[in-house]
Amino acid sequence: MHNQTILVTGASGFVGQALIRTLCQQGYEVRGTVRSATALSALKKSMTEFNNLSLYKLGDLSDTTDWS
Repeated sequence: MHNQTILVTGASGFVGQALIRTLCQQGYEVRGTVRSATALSALKKSMTEFNNLSLYKLGDLSDTTDWS
């Protein structure tokens, strides 16, 4: 088990989903961000097996994005 947290932006995309699966399977704590509620809902349904994954809807990323 890794003691690191990794942020994956674009988590609902093709590469993002594959990256999340790999990182979670390797024991990393993963935080994934998506732009829409629809993407968030779909991703939550497809990633239910990972308890080391947290998902967040941030909208479009910009210099004013609230990362808290």
